[in-house]
Amino acid sequence: MKIESRGFSKDTKASRKDSSQASSRVRPLFESILKRQEAELEPVSDLDKLESELAELDELSKELLLRRSLGSLDAYKKKLGAIMSLLSQQTHQNLPLIGGEHSGAYKHLQLTRRVDESLVELQKNVMDGEKGNLMLAASIDNIKGLLLDFLR
Repeated sequence: MKIESRGFSKDTKASRKDSSQASSRVRPLFESILKRQEAELEPVSDLDKLESELAELDELSKELLLRRSLGSLDAYKKKLGAIMSLLSQQTHQNLPLIGGEHSGAYKHLQLTRRVDESLVELQKNVMDGEKGNLMLAASIDNIKGLLLDFLR
């Protein structure tokens, strides 16, 4: 007794050969795409990125001390904002806390508020023009210290 399959086409050697040729043409394409994506997605640790951002902030602070111009202040503020957003992404977790400890979030809120106050003071020092570089350097060091407090 012979059983026939319904609705299925019989597989021949020619059709198998065609499908293997098609897969051999498609496989290198997918491999090249995947290799390109892996190269683009090379991981950079957040600590390395933070170190490079802090180094750029140091360079901008030196420029601000030397030039004391609004342009250098604006560049410093933009870099500081980028670092603050990077730090807040690292430190804040959007997890529901039920009866949990809120002191970590409160600490970061207070540090952010103090950085903002120091930045306003720095802007006043640059705009004032009468205060010396000592006050300007103190404001910059204060902001740098507050940023390092985020990492504790």
